[in-house]
Amino acid sequence: MNELETHLRSLADHVPEPDERATQAARAVMRSSLPIRTDGRARGRSWFIRARTRPYLLAAAALLVIAGGALAAGAWSLDDLPPFGNRADEAFVLPSTDILPGGYERTRPPRYDELPERPALLFPMGVGYTEALTRYAAARARRQVLPARVELTDPLPSGKVVMVRADDRVVLDPAAPSGYAATTGLVNTLPRPYGGDALPIARCQLLIGADDPQSPACDAPGVTRTYVREGVNGRWIPSPNEEELQDPDVQASTELSVLSDPSVPRFTVTGRMGEMLRVSLGNPGRRALSPIVARRAQTTEGVTLVVASAGTRLCFLQIGGGGTGSVCGTQRGFLSRGAAISGGRYRSGPLRLSGLVGDGVAEVRTDGGRVVPVINNTFTFQPADGVRTLTFSGPIGTFTLPVGPGADKSERFTPDRSRERVLSRIALTGGGYAAIRVAPNRGGGRCDWLYILGQVRTTRCTRPTDPPLPYDVVSGGFNPGDRGYPYVYSGPFAPEVGAVEMNFADGTSRRLPLNQGFVLFEIPRRNLDKERWPVAVTTFDQDGVALVRNSLGDFGQIVRQQGIPK
Repeated sequence: MNELETHLRSLADHVPEPDERATQAARAVMRSSLPIRTDGRARGRSWFIRARTRPYLLAAAALLVIAGGALAAGAWSLDDLPPFGNRADEAFVLPSTDILPGGYERTRPPRYDELPERPALLFPMGVGYTEALTRYAAARARRQVLPARVELTDPLPSGKVVMVRADDRVVLDPAAPSGYAATTGLVNTLPRPYGGDALPIARCQLLIGADDPQSPACDAPGVTRTYVREGVNGRWIPSPNEEELQDPDVQASTELSVLSDPSVPRFTVTGRMGEMLRVSLGNPGRRALSPIVARRAQTTEGVTLVVASAGTRLCFLQIGGGGTGSVCGTQRGFLSRGAAISGGRYRSGPLRLSGLVGDGVAEVRTDGGRVVPVINNTFTFQPADGVRTLTFSGPIGTFTLPVGPGADKSERFTPDRSRERVLSRIALTGGGYAAIRVAPNRGGGRCDWLYILGQVRTTRCTRPTDPPLPYDVVSGGFNPGDRGYPYVYSGPFAPEVGAVEMNFADGTSRRLPLNQGFVLFEIPRRNLDKERWPVAVTTFDQDGVALVRNSLGDFGQIVRQQGIPK
């Protein structure tokens, strides 16, 4: 290393927060010298087609130091980092595109083993994994190369995406900072801009320390993979919950012609469902930032299936048949397992299964032999008792998925309403009540209902064989409504949770009432001002040790939708 490079590196500990113009200048220098490969295909050894010019490297290094980052002592430089994507799920690595039989496209994250060799990110002392991911995601969202005071260092050991060094400094994989799917090897993507929530990650992708004796064991054949999550204050806790991240299988096409086919009639969702749909699609208050496109895919047997999208978000709705339900998510991850299946029973009636599939799926077949047609990327039918799997076939090939516990012949929702009782009840500031009612579930377990202003907002029934509630996530949430609707935070929590605390923007906090594992709380009107509204919820174990802190980054969208109650 020459004297100039040594001097540049020494400046990293004394630089201010990143400057946007400097970062953009660094990126401009890099990209003008090194043409970017953005074809979305699996890459080779490098993110860029390298033009190894020494003047470029020194100029980029100087601009990077000005922007707040530092190069490594070795040969690593900015061109070894993954390129920027344009969306939350492309923040750290661009997707790959596969061409399936018949010419259908499948967009997927790259596999971990497809990624080229790359340096790791070394964060300052005192920055834990969650905070490191927060800073890195925020920098990428601002189109910056690196967060402030972050250095490039040698790559992590193969298969590892985060490590805590002996000096307690966190080292992070820049291309797979939130891990990769243990089953498929596909890089986990963030379904939305990262807001600082704690994320679960497979232990075999994690080193608590460089000499962690347990880490190699989780790579051994036949060893059960466990998961860990960084809680509050850097405390690591067990976690079986990888579902908080996308764990895609991407078995089929991700193309959806139902949204672009002009022959499919448009559909307008109104009323409360329309308001909830706008919130789910990130378009509250009828804003025109991302226009909503809704198509009526098919109507049959008194059921209407609707597919709606706005920007990168997608919703699949079943309207009629005794009720209305919706499933929403990011378009890229919505069909990650080849199909999105939803179903249930209305008032203990017959089970109905509906779903959304990508282009190239021609039919759905039950394990009993029944064939269901696919119309405009959708299907719906009432299966016979005992159906466990659905097989999807067409030009894209064949794949099979389980239908879920709702197809069990023994009815899941069988509460004994004669023994129903009120568990919690609060008077709402605008008048009326909110309440949680519970009743035994016949055959074991319990059912509970959330009532707000006399209407049932959520229903849940459990069986003794169901997995327990996770204690490594914040399992409560808000129940949005239309204009003037009360701001009610509620939900069940695991027995390991001893206390729930809501944190507000003005720095204050409040312990929420926890009654037999349930929280029911109305946000005071004074906390609906932006300077004082809720920003996070923190859970604590029975000994008072903080477990997980979950940000409430979407609360502003709810306020824009509901307004301030009179």
